[in-house]
Amino acid sequence: MTAQAPRGIQVEYAPRVEGEGGLDIVVSGAEITRLRLKVFEHPRHPQAVVVGQPIAEVPAVVARLCGSCAAAHHLAALQALEDALGLSPSPQTRALRRLLALAQWIQSHAIHIYLLAAPALLGYRSTCALASAHPEVVQRALRLKKLGAELTAAVGGRRTAPLAARINGFSPLPTLAALERLHARLARARADATDTVALVSGLSLPSFSRATEHVALRAPEQYPVSEGRLRSTAGLDVAARDYLAQLCAQPAPGSGSYLFTLADRGSFLVGPLARVNLNRDRLCPAAAQAAQSCSVVFPTFNPFASVVARAVELVQAIEECLRLLERLNPVSEEDGYTVRAGEGISVTEAPRGTLVHRYVIDSEGRVRAAAVLTPTAQSLRCLAEDLCALAPQVADWPEEDRKLRLELLVRSYDLCGACCSELPGETVPSFVGRKG
Repeated sequence: MTAQAPRGIQVEYAPRVEGEGGLDIVVSGAEITRLRLKVFEHPRHPQAVVVGQPIAEVPAVVARLCGSCAAAHHLAALQALEDALGLSPSPQTRALRRLLALAQWIQSHAIHIYLLAAPALLGYRSTCALASAHPEVVQRALRLKKLGAELTAAVGGRRTAPLAARINGFSPLPTLAALERLHARLARARADATDTVALVSGLSLPSFSRATEHVALRAPEQYPVSEGRLRSTAGLDVAARDYLAQLCAQPAPGSGSYLFTLADRGSFLVGPLARVNLNRDRLCPAAAQAAQSCSVVFPTFNPFASVVARAVELVQAIEECLRLLERLNPVSEEDGYTVRAGEGISVTEAPRGTLVHRYVIDSEGRVRAAAVLTPTAQSLRCLAEDLCALAPQVADWPEEDRKLRLELLVRSYDLCGACCSELPGETVPSFVGRKG
């Protein structure tokens, strides 16, 4: 029998992802002999930016690390610094921060579902082609995105990189009139969220599944955003403070990034699909009903189903924001604090998944060491292994078809290219449990 010649799959530029990147894969028979995830963005090294800075300035600095996850970084930094200082913010402050986090979920999920994932899943080559054929679909996307931006501005003070959340407090506070207007706006958006679930339920998702470990926060009662323990579908159950000790890091060939695994376990996935798989019993009634109405049965290990998980979380976020607004009547509170030396860690759920911030501060209130672990960095190895499993299955397809299927898989992870390569090597030994 004649051996099959190696087949190359080149994706020079993967469209409709955050950042810029491509793929270089060589398949020989059923084996992958080369796989390279190409990222065309320079490492930003956020740790180096904040080291030496006063702690009061750090949340504003890290809010600019990622344009699409500004609030997530801002809130994660605040939580880590408060952990170092031994602070416990008031219920009002926690509620306002949760609103900010959920506002970003609404924006991010609407963008991903409609503008990144939906065009290809609906058979269109671009968002413009989708908008031409179905303008009402794109209009719905823009309404939801605008809703998230308006909520962010009203609560956080600005649409991008909101800065109203501060160490141990929140200032300026949103007015009651602004919150009432937002409540009415969110109530109208329920129909758009329901229509989004209906849209993704009708999609023909590729049939692909691989046994992977999914990791996410799990809170005692609520759907997880910023509190809880780290749980996994394979039995991991650790406190947030102990999470980093569970990780191994290995340099990614030809990249400034690292590939992360769980010690003695392997690669893992974070993000909306992991959250829904691990917390479907924490969904509010409307979101639970949305999940049950979908063609996907949770838990699922098909990464293409992440678009469905995002639609379910869109319903969850809108319903939670409505409940929070009904209970809020913001009043001025004491927000002072005493500086002390310490180490703080926060684990929160950004739209893309689990986000970790760690800071060591001195007695003068300056950062002496810092580390940021993004969702993209954590899931990168899992994506590589999914690509290795999928590429041989499509290697004999027409070139354009196989490229589109692999692009779709990459897109399902909702990667952020700029966040793939932001971990400088010198931080890794002290950042995670072990190397390699």
